[in-house]
Amino acid sequence: MLSRLSKDTILFYEKTGLIPAIARNEMGYRVYSQEDIDTLQDHKEKLAQQMLELQNVIDIKLNKIKRKNEQEPKPDGI
Repeated sequence: MLSRLSKDTILFYEKTGLIPAIARNEMGYRVYSQEDIDTLQDHKEKLAQQMLELQNVIDIKLNKIKRKNEQEPKPDGI
């Protein structure tokens, strides 16, 4: 598959309006233009970038919590 996305993913994107409806041939099969494929690849890249950004935020938050826990005094006997 040129877009490297599963059929289910593409159908979900179309159904939810993340991508415009894809043209169909006389048999009812979807016909993807190069522009459609490029749009799908671009969307996938944007999602991957957002995931990286969110993972960075998570890592920063977890590091802050870890540093705070390391700085807190420990009760006697531990």
